[in-house]
Amino acid sequence: MDDAFVGEARTAFQLLSLLATALSGFLLRRTLRGRPRLRELREALAPPLRDLPPPGAAVLVGGTVAAGPSGRLRAPYSGARCVWYRTEEWEYRTSAGGRYGRARATLVGVRQSRTPFVIRDRTGSVRCYPRGAAADRIPATHDSFEPEAREEPWTVHHGHAWASPDSRPGRAFREWALAPGTRVVVHATVYTWDGSPVIASAPDGRLLLSTRTAPQVREAHGLRETVGWAAFLAALGALAWSVLG
Repeated sequence: MDDAFVGEARTAFQLLSLLATALSGFLLRRTLRGRPRLRELREALAPPLRDLPPPGAAVLVGGTVAAGPSGRLRAPYSGARCVWYRTEEWEYRTSAGGRYGRARATLVGVRQSRTPFVIRDRTGSVRCYPRGAAADRIPATHDSFEPEAREEPWTVHHGHAWASPDSRPGRAFREWALAPGTRVVVHATVYTWDGSPVIASAPDGRLLLSTRTAPQVREAHGLRETVGWAAFLAALGALAWSVLG
């Protein structure tokens, strides 16, 4: 095999390995920033709702959701009756000169309910104030796309549909809603309101609302760090082999 070709291939592999190492290192760094969150999840108490700890304690509690004092909500796009919802509006724009390229997505609008709802288990109930909740595995109830109006009709070029949702400009509308009776797990902080315990976001604004089980929530957060380390070490090993091998 030609030595020049081998040298060029080796250089290309080294560059790809360097790029992979840098990218995986960046992603690992972001993952490690969430280590305090993982530690909080592992250390959070998981009592039945009748035995909530004193105010200020972090908990990981589960139960089925029901409407709070304000009654059920109606999700903005689907009209679904729910106790909590989140909507996102995304704008898709193609890059300049990239008529057939993938559209670039930008989040331009978010609506999320803050109305308190109730969580019940076999031992009791507690009111949850979901302001700032981060959603995990909440069912999607709406997903639509409205293409941007054009003077020219959408056409097909070289077998690629210009009207495909991932390549045309326009707006996407998405919605997630939590229906009454859904079983959830909430990672939150205990407070007292009018003499009764309630749960809400931590002082730093964090609250997790998930349809996974408590063990699954803890495992998912731990798996992210494991995968991050594995990807980084694999890329680093490939880089070392390309340089020293």
